[in-house]
Parts: sequence; structure tokens; C-alpha cells
Amino acid sequence: MTYVFLFIAALLWFGFWSAQAGRSMRSLSVKLDSWQDKKPWYSEVPEGILALTFGTTALWGWDKVFDMPALWLLVLWPIFCLVSYAGKQSATWAYLRWEGHIKDVNGDGVHNELDGRDSTTRPINDWIAARLGYKLGDEGYSWVWAFTKGFMTTAPLGGLLGAIAQPIGREIASHAKGRLPFDSNFWMESFGDGFGYAVAWVGFVAAVVTFAV
Repeated sequence: MTYVFLFIAALLWFGFWSAQAGRSMRSLSVKLDSWQDKKPWYSEVPEGILALTFGTTALWGWDKVFDMPALWLLVLWPIFCLVSYAGKQSATWAYLRWEGHIKDVNGDGVHNELDGRDSTTRPINDWIAARLGYKLGDEGYSWVWAFTKGFMTTAPLGGLLGAIAQPIGREIASHAKGRLPFDSNFWMESFGDGFGYAVAWVGFVAAVVTFAV
């Protein structure tokens, strides 16, 4: 039961900051994220808080497992945080419309992979999607993109649970459109991303407590 409450708390925490990162909190009230407009760097705060959460938790957990020297902790903590931050900052354009990225960006009258933007993670996502028979515009492509983004963001915790849970969370959240109030992106970010991150975080904590503490 303890982990149930821990999961709920983690879902609220990660969901709130994920919605802040995507600026979808404004669908509830503009005042909820207008603070980010006060200074240029404020918009980086939500991603930073998420990265610090993952990085600090990873440091605690791996220290419990390996009993690392203090110097290693000082070196690894910023690395963990930066890895998670880079994952959270990686592009999301390809899966914002979960049912498929369908905009004819280049105006050639054909919707295909040429309509997508270049980004750092696109080559690997294209490669994985092709192995599975998907391309840009397919819902399966969105699953692949969420898989790799979930893995990168939660990589300090091992990455696997985040990679599996984030696509699942986003798939569940995608059904909120037309059924629940507020903008659909709010649910995709608050529940979709929040679910994936909470599963990864609680799973890591539970594993450490069970086997290492």
C-alpha cells in the first residue's frame, strides 16, 4: 500500500511539472504557467526540476547499490541530471498528435516522412520505426518516439521502465480527447508523461529498497 501512495504522489509531481514543461497548464488557467514568461530562463525550470528529481534519485539509488566514494557521487550527480535534462528537452513534434503526425508541412500535397523536421533523435526513431514497419504519420511512429524519449529521460534510473511506461501512459491519455475537459495536450503531458515517469521512478525506488537497502 505504501507504494500505491508513493506512486500517486509521484504521478502528481511528475504530471504537474510535465504539464508545466509543455505549457499545457494554461488550459486550466493561464495564471498557472504565466510565471514562465517573467524571465527568459524560467521556461527551463520545469525540465530542470524533472532532471534534478531523476538525477538525485539515481544518485541515491546507485550509491545504495555500489556504495560509491564521495568523489564519484560528485561527478555522477551532474551527469545524471544532464542526461535526464537532455532527454526531456529532446524534440516532441513527431508525437504531439498521438494518432499520427499528419500535417503536410512542405505543401507538396503528399503526407510522408518528408514533412517532418530534422532533430537529433529522429534518425534513431526512423530506424527503429522502419524495423517495425512504421513511418512518420503512423500512430506506431508516435509509440516509437515516446519509447526513446521515455528511455532517455529516465536513463539515470535504468531507462527501461520509462521507455515502456511512457508510450502506455500517452496511449491512455490520448483517449481523453473529446471525453474530458481541458486541452488534450494537458492530459497527454500531465498523465501521459507523468505516468511514464512515475512508473520509472517508483520502480527504481522499490528495486533499491528491496534489494540494496
